[in-house]
Amino acid sequence: METTIVISGITGKMGLEAVTAIGRENDLILLGGTCANDRGSILATSRGCSFFN
Repeated sequence: METTIVISGITGKMGLEAVTAIGRENDLILLGGTCANDRGSILATSRGCSFFN
């Protein structure tokens, strides 16, 4: 069974760590995230994945 996740504060230190950890797991799906400030339209991860807003 897969678990879908939305991260609040995705561009912060812990949010980015959560994105990396989720990317390592086969049963977790990152649906999206929120952040307080506009950080641009793309969030890149250490695994080379990009998320668009």
